[in-house]
Amino acid sequence: MTEPWPCVRLGDCVDLLSGFAFASSDYCEPVDGVRLLRGDNVVQRGLRWSGAKHWPATRRSEAAAYELRAGDVVVAMDRPWIEAGLKVAALRADDVPALLVQRVSRLRAQADLDQQFLAYVLYGSAFEQHVLRVQTGTAVPHISGGQIREFVFALPPFEEQRRIAGVLGSLDDLIETNRRLMKSLDGLGAALFLAAWDGEETCPLESLGRITMGQSPPGSTYNEVCDGLPFYQGVRDFGDRYPTPRVFCSAPTRTAASDDILIAVRAPIGDTNVAVEPCAIGRGLAALTPVRPGLALRALRATPTTWSAYEGSGTVFSSISGPDLRKARVPAVFDDHLEPLLRTLDAQHGACAEEATSLRVIRDELLPLLLSGRVRVREVAA
Repeated sequence: MTEPWPCVRLGDCVDLLSGFAFASSDYCEPVDGVRLLRGDNVVQRGLRWSGAKHWPATRRSEAAAYELRAGDVVVAMDRPWIEAGLKVAALRADDVPALLVQRVSRLRAQADLDQQFLAYVLYGSAFEQHVLRVQTGTAVPHISGGQIREFVFALPPFEEQRRIAGVLGSLDDLIETNRRLMKSLDGLGAALFLAAWDGEETCPLESLGRITMGQSPPGSTYNEVCDGLPFYQGVRDFGDRYPTPRVFCSAPTRTAASDDILIAVRAPIGDTNVAVEPCAIGRGLAALTPVRPGLALRALRATPTTWSAYEGSGTVFSSISGPDLRKARVPAVFDDHLEPLLRTLDAQHGACAEEATSLRVIRDELLPLLLSGRVRVREVAA
C-alpha cells in the first residue's frame, strides 16, 4: 500500500504577486509597447491576446517588478469561474514579454514545488472548488491573493511531481501540435482563397447557400444534462473553428446541420464556427448550409470589414437582420478546382481537432487521479 502524500498550503510554497494598476492614459500603440496581461486575456489553460492593451516599451523598466516570464502561472481574480471554467494559464515562450495588471495573480513555485506541476495543481477541480467556496461579492464575484494562498493540496516528492507533469505535459504537447497544425491549415486555406480572389468581385451571402436565422426556444427547454441537441445562443461557446457544447435544448425551434457554418448576427457580427453535429441555434446566430463549404467558409472569413457597417446597429447589441444578412456582400470565388483542395484541408483540420479532443479527455481524466495519488505514474507507464 502506498503512503499518502502530505498536504501543504499553497502560500507556503509559491511566490504570489498581484498586478499593477497601469494608467489607461499611458496606453500606447502595439508597435510601441509591451503587452499588458489583464483578466480578460486569461482563458482556460491559455492566453488570448486579441485586444490586448500595451504599455510604452520605453518605460518598461518602471514596471520591472511586474515583468512576466515563460512558465509563470496566472490566475484571473475577477470572475475567474464563469461557466467556461476557471481562468488559469501558464505562459508560453511566445506570451512574453508581458506585464502583469491588477486583479490577476502571478504564481512562481518555491522550495520543493515544481513549476509545471504547480500549473496542473491549479488546473485541477480541487482548486476550482476552493475558489467557489471562498469567492466574495455578488454582482462581481472575486477572490484575493490571500484566499488563493489558503488552498491546500497533496504534495508528492519532487521527482514524482516532475513525472506527473511530464505525463500530463506530453499530452498537452500533442494537443498543441494539433493546434499548430490546424492553424497552419487555416492559414493555407485562407492564402489559397485570397490568391484566387481578384480583390473586388463580391456576391450576396445568400448565393453561397441556404440561410436559417436562429430562434430562441423557451428557457425551460435548456439543460446541461445532454437532453436534446447542443444549443448555441451566440458566440460564447465558439472556438477557433468549432463550438464546444455546454447547453442543450430538448425542444429546439431552429436547427443547423453538421458542417453548416454558424454565423454571429449579434456582436461580434460575422464571427463564424462550423457545426460538428446537428445543433439548435438561438437568435444570436444564423446557419449557412453552403453549396461549396470550403469556399464559403473562406469567403466569410476573408474580409472582417464586411460587417463593419452593421456594428452599432440595434438598441442594446450590435446586430444584423435576416434580410441584411442575406444581402451582405462577401468575396466571390467560384472555382470548382479550388473547392476540392479546400475540402481536403478541412478534412485534415477536422481529424486534428478530433484527435485533440480525444487527448483532452485522456488528460482531464488522468489529472485528478495523478494529483491525488490514486494512480501513480509507474502505473500509467506500465
